Amino acid sequence: MIAFSNLDKEWIGMENSGEPTKVEAARRERRELLENAYDFKHNQRVPLHSCFFTWKILDAGYKLSEAIYDYSVMEKVFHEFHGRYQFDAYSDLGARNPMRVSDALGNSYHYIDEADEAILIDDHSIMERDEYRELAADPDAFYWSKALKRSSKPGLTLREFKSACLEFEAFRTFSQRMTDKLYNEYGAFRSVGVMMRMPFEDIFNTLRGIRESAIDIRKCKGEMKEAMDALFEKERKPLIDLAVQNDYPDAIASVGTTFLGHSILSVKQFEEMYWPYLKYMIDAAVAKGKKMYIHCESTMIRFAEFFQDIPKGTLMILLEQDDVFEMRKRLPNVALAGGMKTSLLGYGTKDENVDYAKKLIDTLGEGFVLSQDKMISYRNDVRRENLLAVHEFARNYRY
Repeated sequence: MIAFSNLDKEWIGMENSGEPTKVEAARRERRELLENAYDFKHNQRVPLHSCFFTWKILDAGYKLSEAIYDYSVMEKVFHEFHGRYQFDAYSDLGARNPMRVSDALGNSYHYIDEADEAILIDDHSIMERDEYRELAADPDAFYWSKALKRSSKPGLTLREFKSACLEFEAFRTFSQRMTDKLYNEYGAFRSVGVMMRMPFEDIFNTLRGIRESAIDIRKCKGEMKEAMDALFEKERKPLIDLAVQNDYPDAIASVGTTFLGHSILSVKQFEEMYWPYLKYMIDAAVAKGKKMYIHCESTMIRFAEFFQDIPKGTLMILLEQDDVFEMRKRLPNVALAGGMKTSLLGYGTKDENVDYAKKLIDTLGEGFVLSQDKMISYRNDVRRENLLAVHEFARNYRY
């Protein structure tokens, strides 16, 4: 199904070659490249970061369901993906869509559309507007007594719930196996050790959905803020405090978060509803000398002023829709990842892609990691020959 180059075959054979020093050498090189990017130190080449998600399944010749429902197939998909493209760090190791778990619960709003080769999630709400204070009083009790029930099929039996728990444990086992393989066999890194959402993301992504969250900000902002304070104090803050105490050898950043809910917020709303919690994470990382990572879906340049005083060497932001050149002007203190346009990767020529990669590297220089300008999910997002050309250039270009 897959044709590998000699380099691919050499690398893929490393885990069974009896030559662990090659993996150790790869890890040392990659860690130095990625840490230098954080610290704005000169690199011999630009680090390569993968923002690829379900595209790698299609690239390997499988249907989405064939890999997502079979962890052994997904493991093969990632094995081939790394062997072919040789990224230094990865956002996703094949564990993005735990469909077996959600299906076992009878979840109906997270599903695969094989015809369009897409994973879809319908906007939904599993909490009522008048339940914010109940959530604030005891988040754990609310999740167990109401949120779980509403996100499962009606009449879920104890046997079915136990089955879902077993599926969750199988998913955890698979996720840990992939993490271990990435570090121990491929000599590459996860983007972040502990990834957690800010409280507004819980409301936006899980409890209330896009539409209802946008309305709640106007109708019951006080109750929403009270619930987010409770979520942060009881769940996120202790996790942040623990994360920055530890080292994560298989990750470059200790802590991180994903931006999506910010996309519906004004600057003033962001300052009130998002920034206090995010600032705590940033300050905790600074205080312990740890690195932090933000994966930003949608655009965030309107919030750049909030990040202007963060010490160099602390934060890296992976940008999707923002102009990476303009963001560099706004934030000369923050390392940036991204830049490669899907409009080029999917529809441009190899020369156009290489020329643009060179522009990114030459212009952004230190403090830059070459990645993609969105989560690569659809078949036409990228053409294989373009990505191979970009990586061949980037691995050999000295700047």
